[in-house]
Amino acid sequence: MKYITLWTCILIQIYAFGQQKGKPFRYNQAKAKFNELQFSNPDSSKIYLDQILANKTKLHDTLIGQAYNDYGVYYAITRRDSLALVLFNTSIEQYKKYPKDVAGVLINCANVYKNAGKYDKAIVNLNKALAIFKAEKYPRGIAIVYGDLSANYYYQLKNAQAVNYAIKSITYFEKINDSKFLAIQRFRLANMYSKLKKLTICT
Repeated sequence: MKYITLWTCILIQIYAFGQQKGKPFRYNQAKAKFNELQFSNPDSSKIYLDQILANKTKLHDTLIGQAYNDYGVYYAITRRDSLALVLFNTSIEQYKKYPKDVAGVLINCANVYKNAGKYDKAIVNLNKALAIFKAEKYPRGIAIVYGDLSANYYYQLKNAQAVNYAIKSITYFEKINDSKFLAIQRFRLANMYSKLKKLTICT
C-alpha cells in the first residue's frame, strides 16, 4: 500500500507539471493552491512550491524568501526537522534586506526546536526575533514572541518566567487590540494559574 501511495504521488506530480508545460506561470494561483493544501495534504502542496521555485528568476526577493520559508514549514509538518532548518536558513538569507520577515522565519526555527524539546535553542531564536521586532517597533511581533517564550518556559516547568512572558504578551495584544490572540493568551495564562494553584495545594 505504501508503494501504491508513493506512486500515486509521483503520478500527481508528473500530471501537475505536465499541465503547466506550455502555460504561463501564475504565482498567485500556485501560492493559493499551496495554501489550500499546506496542512490538509502536505505532499500535494509541495507540487506548487516546486512550481514556484522553478520560476524563482521571475519573482521578487520576498516571494522567493516566502517560498523557501513555506518549504521549511512543509518539512517541519512532515517531521524532517534538519531539512526544515536548512530551508528556513535559506529563507533568512533571501530575506536579509527585510528584518521583520527574517524575524518571522526565526520564530519558525524556534517552533522546530520547541517541538523537538530543544527549548534552549528555541529561546535563542526567539530572542533574536524579539530584538528585531523591537528595533522595528513592531508590537504585534513582540507580542507573538513573548507568547512563544512563555510556552517554551512553561514546557520546561519554569513557571515564573512562563507567567511573566504571558503577561507581557497580553499587554502588547491589548495595546494593538488583537482580540483573537488576546483571547488565546488569556486562556493560556488562566491554565497556568490553574495548574500552579493545584501544585501549591499538592505541596
